[in-house]
Amino acid sequence: MALLSPHSAGENVEDALAVGGARPSDRRNVGEAAAFQPPSSCPAFCGVNAGLCALWLTLLAWAWLGAAPVHAQPAYSVTEAGVKAGYLLGFTRYTDWPTNAFTNAAAPLVIGVLGDDPFGATLDQTVLKKISQGRPVFVRRAREVAALEECHAIFICRSEQARLPAILAALRDRPVLTACDTDAFFEQGVMFKFTVVLNPETKVKESVRFEVRRDVAAQAGLKFDSRMLDAALQVWPKREKEGKRP
Repeated sequence: MALLSPHSAGENVEDALAVGGARPSDRRNVGEAAAFQPPSSCPAFCGVNAGLCALWLTLLAWAWLGAAPVHAQPAYSVTEAGVKAGYLLGFTRYTDWPTNAFTNAAAPLVIGVLGDDPFGATLDQTVLKKISQGRPVFVRRAREVAALEECHAIFICRSEQARLPAILAALRDRPVLTACDTDAFFEQGVMFKFTVVLNPETKVKESVRFEVRRDVAAQAGLKFDSRMLDAALQVWPKREKEGKRP
C-alpha cells in the first residue's frame, strides 16, 4: 500500500483512516506490515510520482516555512504534518458530537491548536474549504485553553506538558475531541495519539498511525464511528484477552 500523502489525507478521509487496512484482524500486524510503503524512488511519507512529489513538497515547504511560529516546538516535516492534519480532519468526520456542542445548525466545526504549533501552514491548507458533517472547518490557535472554548477538537502540543493536568481538567465533561503525539499525554487522558511507525530494520519513519482512548471519549459524551476505530493502530481499553490499557 502506498504511503499516505498529505494531499490524499485531506482529500480522501476514508483512505486516510484505512491506514494499513481497516479490518480488526489486521490491526495486530500493522507495526510489522509495510503500511504506506513508498516507492523506492519516492521520499518517505509520500505516495505519488517522484517528480510530482518533489515539486509538491517544494511548494508546500515554502508556504510552511513562511508561516511557522517563531517559538514553535520542533516542527513536523511537511509531509508528516500533512498526514497528521489529514487525520485530524478525518477524526471530525467520524465523530458524533452531542447536539449541544454546536450553537446552531450552521455553526462551523473548529479545530484548535494549543501551544507551540508543529503544523505550520499545513493544517490550514488541509482544512481550507473543507466540509465536515455539513459544516465548514476552521482552525484556531491559542496559548491558553480558555481561548479555545468554541473548539470541537483540540490538538495539545508538547509545549503544554507542565500544564496538561490543568488543561484536561478544564476540558473535563466538555464534548471536545483531544489529540496529541506523546505517550505521556495519551496516558493522562488525551483521546487520540499519533504514532510514527518505524521500519524494524532501518529504523526509518515508515508510516503515521493513531491510537484511540474510547473510555475518555465516552466520558466527554463523544462517540466514534466503527470505521475509524477499525483503522486505528490500537483502541483502548483493550479487551481482557488483549491486555491492559495504558
